[in-house]
Amino acid sequence: FRRVLFRSLYDLFIGHEVGHALYTPSGKLQEALTEKGMSVSVLNVVEDARIERKIKNKYPGLRYNFVQGYKELLNMDFFNLSQLGDVDDLNFIDRVNLHFKGGAMMGINFTEEEKVLVKKVDSTETYEDVINVTREILAYMKKEKEEQEKEEFGEDFDESDNPGENQDSSEFPTKKKDSKESEEEYSEGTGKQKKKFVNRRIKPFY
Repeated sequence: FRRVLFRSLYDLFIGHEVGHALYTPSGKLQEALTEKGMSVSVLNVVEDARIERKIKNKYPGLRYNFVQGYKELLNMDFFNLSQLGDVDDLNFIDRVNLHFKGGAMMGINFTEEEKVLVKKVDSTETYEDVINVTREILAYMKKEKEEQEKEEFGEDFDESDNPGENQDSSEFPTKKKDSKESEEEYSEGTGKQKKKFVNRRIKPFY
């Protein structure tokens, strides 16, 4: 994106990193990632929401700068939204990421089940809370992935045909697309078609 850092954008970057320095425990990330199935991408989205909320509470003057800073990033297409189509078609953690960074102006929709998780993200106080909510999100996204696979391939779908247990757990499907779009996301398998689940397409803001 453009090299020019407007004041609000500069304050956003600094405020974000100071938030991590103050509230993200040193070494806890690596410790959390030793847990099987943990995802650094999902964990970071949840932690970003916590530390940004806490730094804005500590320094209320940053609230304006965060709002304006994220507006600048969106205007710069920092999150590549121009290439992604309808934001409501993004997978859950991408929508969570945009919701907490872009705020109400994003107008992102969530199901009733997802709203419960979004509220939990917004209620985290400790890093342990972040890890626990991340586990819940990963369990939800895994369930959504399995349900989509069964819907598209039938009840006899074998998850072993789509390995990923030891891969980054951020590898989850977007919402179901129309048949033409879905067809483009298939790759040839042995004996049956296999869905190629793309990785999360919106990078967390470190």
